[in-house]
Amino acid sequence: MKTQIKKLSLLPVLIIGFGLIPGGRVAAQTFKSLYTFTDTTGPKSVNSDGAGPQGTLILAGGMLYGTANAGGTNGSGTVFKVPTNGMVLRPSTRSQQLLLPPTATELIRRPD
Repeated sequence: MKTQIKKLSLLPVLIIGFGLIPGGRVAAQTFKSLYTFTDTTGPKSVNSDGAGPQGTLILAGGMLYGTANAGGTNGSGTVFKVPTNGMVLRPSTRSQQLLLPPTATELIRRPD
């Protein structure tokens, strides 16, 4: 036995369906640059704060920590921290350098 639907109206379904969609404005995400690394100079790509940031950032204590694979006083990269509140940090005059292999661009946070 075949059953046929004689009259199919999608209008009530559409009205009910669209009624469930929340109204209001949809806002796009906006991003703000927290820090701009200084330009590098010379064949070793040296500068005061690092260049070529790579890898994942770690958020701890209101600071973002990360690694840069170039720059620094030896051009070998740096570990850096940037505040999330938009304050500008002056680079320290005492530069600490890390010699990282090219693939070691991830910081790992140990449990507290």
